[in-house]
Amino acid sequence: MTTWFVDLYGGHGVYGNDTFNGRTWSTPKATVTQSVQSASAGDYIYVGAGIYGQFSGSIPIKDDI
Repeated sequence: MTTWFVDLYGGHGVYGNDTFNGRTWSTPKATVTQSVQSASAGDYIYVGAGIYGQFSGSIPIKDDI
């Protein structure tokens, strides 16, 4: 089980970037979509406060998550 972190706006001290590994609040992904694509069944995704506008109406979720 892995925990993923998303924080586009830097609320935890670091602005997210999808090139980061997303494993801590110090290395968060910038987009929810990138974290979902990295996640596996049983993983957790924590999302920092904010409005994440990269969506086009839905987030594709893999069947096993």
